[in-house]
Amino acid sequence: LDDLIVYLRAALPHLKESTSTVAKESELATAYLNIQRLRRGGRPAFRIDVGTDAHDARMPPMLLLPLIAHAVSDGSIGTPAIDPLTIRIEVAGLVLRVTVRTRSGAFRAGGPGGEVVDGVRERLRGLYADTAQFAVDADENGITMELPHEHAGPPQG
Repeated sequence: LDDLIVYLRAALPHLKESTSTVAKESELATAYLNIQRLRRGGRPAFRIDVGTDAHDARMPPMLLLPLIAHAVSDGSIGTPAIDPLTIRIEVAGLVLRVTVRTRSGAFRAGGPGGEVVDGVRERLRGLYADTAQFAVDADENGITMELPHEHAGPPQG
């Protein structure tokens, strides 16, 4: 119940916002994954690494969570051979780089979640045109997104 409360507190206030931050999105992802772990007997093992310079970077809301949800629901992530799910978010020069990796082959071409991957790719293209990149790793076990790094700045009130 505590994990569900954390998830709802992270998700509900931001449903109508057009922008978010890496800190908010990683908090939402952590809460979601903790709920999945409760449902799945402690799996998936996961690690979310956010670079210190990435916490306050702007990030479109609900860009990361569909990819994570897809990786978890791919069906095969619940076994020890598949774990862990690793999410890394870092600033590299003028780019915010987001990497999601698992060993499930969740991002294979023509797989059951192709529409999730295609949807995120199209959303990035719509938001950033050619200044963002989305690539599925050669082994189809991960994705890398690169978008322009934008500092969120001080809260406006």
